[in-house]
Amino acid sequence: MSNTTSTPVTFSATAPPGPTRGRFGRVVRAELWRARQGRQLISLAIGAVVLCLLTSYALAAQVQSGSSTQGPAELTEGQARSWMMTFLLAGIFGSMLFTRDARTGALTRSILMSGRRTVFGAKVVASAVAGLGFGVLAAVMALGTTYGVNSGLGVPFSWTAEATKIVLGIVVCCVLASVFGFFVGVLARSGTIALLLLLLQTLLVDPGLQRIWPDFAKYLFTVALSSVYRDVLPDILPLAAGAAVAVAWVAVLGAVAWTSFSRKDVTIS
Repeated sequence: MSNTTSTPVTFSATAPPGPTRGRFGRVVRAELWRARQGRQLISLAIGAVVLCLLTSYALAAQVQSGSSTQGPAELTEGQARSWMMTFLLAGIFGSMLFTRDARTGALTRSILMSGRRTVFGAKVVASAVAGLGFGVLAAVMALGTTYGVNSGLGVPFSWTAEATKIVLGIVVCCVLASVFGFFVGVLARSGTIALLLLLLQTLLVDPGLQRIWPDFAKYLFTVALSSVYRDVLPDILPLAAGAAVAVAWVAVLGAVAWTSFSRKDVTIS
């Protein structure tokens, strides 16, 4: 009987030469296929729809009961804006694109076949496409459910140009949040830790700092996103500045994530 021990195996950042060298497009397609496997995608999408739909319904119900005096345009724009919460679910899914593969060993196999740089780039593209999917879902549901909810409650429906700009901003936010979430997953290297970080950042840390230190908080990632989906909160950046800050956050975090991804060993246990 012999005893074996697990040892870290280091892979180069470039793809291996010869027939195993993967083409980037093929690796992207493989990542997109892998992203659709399992229940996480459909579960998070359903969660986003339920969460945002309840908020939209609550806004319309307040107008119906007379507890809110919002006009048709203001109400519809608020309901459209409520779908911004989809970006949190998009970010969580983005983190899973790394942590799930790292846990199952699929990441190791992908690196062996195609190299770190190709796999990392393909996963960034896959996370952006996933975010786009969440954003399109939010945009379609924002229009369809707002009309349905308001019609069902007998509340006026008035879709405006501003509502269109809001949902387009939400689409952009979902793309950025998904890529951001992927980078968080790379750095956290744990699905649980990545999930907690994203939840705390979105629901506690950034909103809390926005209340106590708004001049600083407007440069935080999720607060900058509020400028992109045209929130009505005070002390936020203009649209262009908010978008630039959000992109800068993604770029900086991406550079740090790539440094970690390219240097750390992959351990086979």
